[in-house]
Amino acid sequence: MVVVAQLVRASVCGTEGRRFEPGLPPKKKVCQSTGLFLYALKCNLIGLFVNFGLMKKIIVLFAAFTLFACSTPRNNGETTDEEIADGMEQDEGVIFANITDGATLSSPFALDMGVNGMQVEPKGTPRAGFGHHHLLINDVFTPAGTVIVADDTHIHYGGGQTSDSISLEPGVYQLTLQFADGMHVSYGQDWSSSISVTVE
Repeated sequence: MVVVAQLVRASVCGTEGRRFEPGLPPKKKVCQSTGLFLYALKCNLIGLFVNFGLMKKIIVLFAAFTLFACSTPRNNGETTDEEIADGMEQDEGVIFANITDGATLSSPFALDMGVNGMQVEPKGTPRAGFGHHHLLINDVFTPAGTVIVADDTHIHYGGGQTSDSISLEPGVYQLTLQFADGMHVSYGQDWSSSISVTVE
């Protein structure tokens, strides 16, 4: 027994199916113009829904575009001010804003000081949550409740400064930022940060 199968094309808005034979494309009737917009719309919608291959391609392209759009960083990988502020709020204490541990510097070098969790104000009557910076050169933190002395290696920023230009002879130094209240009384180790630098 021999079975003969014949492929036919589904009718799409007036297109009649014919066998797929060389030189015999399917006949297509042009939608009769009745002057009604709805008839033309119906012809186009039926054509789209019958051609599931096209719909599948559109769905796949839409899904791929959606995944790409959702996975692309909105800021091209750059850290936003809000993200920096969020990170600073999480870690209370003082920071060297522009110098990293182990840095090699040329004298004079710029020093930018930051604090998270307190506010900087000039010296004066102590207030909770306020204070100012001190730079300790080749010294560790000052214990809480201890007044920080003022000399060549203990620099006070009682004016509320958050930056300075530092001149040091060539060598290796330990720099410690120490935050203290309005009367230079240290807030202790939790409000200090130390780094080692080489000055050329």
